[in-house]
Parts: sequence; structure tokens; C-alpha cells
Amino acid sequence: MNEQVGKSPEDDVGFIAARHSIKPKKGEPGSEEYPGISEEGIELARESAASWVDYLKNTEPGTVLFMAGASDQIRTKSTMEAITAGIKEQVAAQGLDVPVYDRQDIIARGTGVSERIKSLTGELQSQSERTAVVSFPMFLSNLGVGGEDKFLEKDGTLTPYSKDLMARNENNDQRCVASWIQEQGRHEDLVGPNPTEIATDQLKGVQRLWEFARRQLPGRRIVIGAVGHSWTLDALATFVANNGQVTPEGFQKIGGQMIKETQPMRLEMDAHGAKFYYADQEFDVPLEGEEEGEGQKE
Repeated sequence: MNEQVGKSPEDDVGFIAARHSIKPKKGEPGSEEYPGISEEGIELARESAASWVDYLKNTEPGTVLFMAGASDQIRTKSTMEAITAGIKEQVAAQGLDVPVYDRQDIIARGTGVSERIKSLTGELQSQSERTAVVSFPMFLSNLGVGGEDKFLEKDGTLTPYSKDLMARNENNDQRCVASWIQEQGRHEDLVGPNPTEIATDQLKGVQRLWEFARRQLPGRRIVIGAVGHSWTLDALATFVANNGQVTPEGFQKIGGQMIKETQPMRLEMDAHGAKFYYADQEFDVPLEGEEEGEGQKE
């Protein structure tokens, strides 16, 4: 994913990605503070912050977790903000020396984007040994489910392929994702998104966010935080755990189950290699130039 991997810790591109939280049921208004997710979803997102805090407690000092990747659906942005609120609460409750900068904190730093960035990066660079969280969800087309070669039309309705996929699988999401991967996004004369292209596109989005953060914080180790969707994240997890191949066998390797709401996956890179953590499993990930193996899980 990054040809500089292994040169130094600050050049390693790692990420934590999670699925959005629980949507409101049909007819429910949802949350005003966190649109697109239910009250139950808010609680789940805040509770899920525990795994993010555990990561912060054990990561390399000086790491900046840049929580920025969200999709075209508002529930991903709201989920990230609810997770951030949970991180902030738990960091304070545990007395951790980890500053957490959320959207409100960043906006309060000035009237313009440049002023806010300069203020925040100046503070972060003056405390380069402290692990920190910067959370500012931004729409990233790479994480989306709508648009060209995706599952939804621009108006939010299902594409012909998606309608057919849902109908053939009786609207069962678990069966749909398995069928999508099995048929590689093609059924008879209908063509939908290709699972491998969906996975690599998400990685490109992570890379873009990393490059942006790296320009603002040179010399710091950056880890990207993102919130996306089932199916697309299922493809991503399969791709990373299965040596860059989104196949039915690879999907079974990660458990063969659709990602749950707020469930995270994590890729870590250092001078020794890369590891992928998902669904209580650990996978060795071949880096560019390495001979591909089967990967290991523990």
C-alpha cells in the first residue's frame, strides 16, 4: 500500500476502520445530535470506543490517530463523532495523557481552515511525544456506497444489479455479500461493483488521508480512522487478510460473516512488516516486494 513501508515508523500507513452504528428503524426519527443513527446506535458507538482507547494505550507514543474518513451517508460521520465522544469520556475517566480534539475543538481555533490547521498542528508538534486523537469526519468518495460503480444510484436508489442481488437473496444482507463476492459483481447481463476494486479504492482513500495528515505533521506516526459500510468493508477485510484477493475462500478466512455495527478492523505496519487484526484474528500481511504466503492467524 505504501512503497516506503519499513523505512521509518512515521512512513508506515496504518488504519482503524469500523462499520457505522445502528440506523433508526423505519418510522423512527433518529437522533438530532447524531443524525442517521438511533439512540441505541449512539450508545453502541460510545461503548465501542473502548477498543479504540485500548489501542491508544498500547500504541507507540507520539502516534496521532486521525479520525477523518466517512462516506457519503451521514450515519458514518455521526458514528465517528459518537465514537470520538466515547473516546474522550474514557480517556478522561482513565486519566490517560491523550488529548482528544473533536470537531468543536478544532472549529473553535479560528475562523478559517488555514488558521485552524496552523493552531492545531502547532500544538501537536510542540507535544510530539504525546499520543493524540484528531477527529474531523470528512466525506471521502472512496468509502461511499453511492455513485458510479457502487451499490446506489446518485439519487440513493438501488442500482439494477443491487436490486437483483437483494431479490435473489430475499433481502438477506449476509447472503447478499457472500453472493456478491462469489459472482464478483456480475450476474447474467447485470454488472455491479467489483469487490477487489471496492477494496483497493478504500485503501486509496486511506492513503490520501494519510498523505494529507503527513504534510501537516511531518515526522509524526499517523494512523487513519475511518467509518464505512458492510459489504464494502467486508471486501476490504478479505482483501487485506487474503493477500490482495477478494474470493469466497478469503471471505471464509475472516469468518465468513458480515461485519457488525461498529465492529473495527486494524492494519498496523512497522519496520518488521504488517499485521491485520479483525474478528479476534491476526493475519500477517505481505508487503510490496515480499513473497506472498498464506498469512497466519492466531
